Amino acid sequence: MKPQNSKAGPGDEFIELETSLWDNDSKYHITALIPEVSEEKIRIDLEYNHLIISATNSLRNYKSEILLPDAATFADKRFENGTLLITLNKVKHTG
Repeated sequence: MKPQNSKAGPGDEFIELETSLWDNDSKYHITALIPEVSEEKIRIDLEYNHLIISATNSLRNYKSEILLPDAATFADKRFENGTLLITLNKVKHTG
């Protein structure tokens, strides 16, 4: 996804993060480019299959919402040189 300016609500302007998603049999892998932001200013929220990544610095607010094909749980995250890598475990459905 390419970055773009969006409005979340009155006065809540943000820039959408450039993200990519790929998966294997048991995990989702998401990368997000988050320039000029320290790791402490990044927030990751996951509920069922809805992932929200948000970050802020003194000049800008960043945010991306990703709808995953299936439910997932948090596994790991790494942040290096402005790139966030998130690993999520796919929730296996029994039926």
